[in-house]
Amino acid sequence: MLEQLLLALQAFQVLFLWFHDWIPLGRLNDVTAVCRQDTPSRLVLVTLIQSVPFTIGLFYSARYLHQPYPD
Repeated sequence: MLEQLLLALQAFQVLFLWFHDWIPLGRLNDVTAVCRQDTPSRLVLVTLIQSVPFTIGLFYSARYLHQPYPD
């Protein structure tokens, strides 16, 4: 139960990393300011660079769920 909760929290954090520059989230971000500062291609590149490592970590966390150690 605790492992699934921690995996869900990790997934929420990774999803937030992927979308926080793209979707307006009220007081949590300012999408218009981000778009004024960066071009769309640079924004895609920055999103990929910052999010891919954490997505890989999430993948392996989910893959080895309920296993004591990876092989």
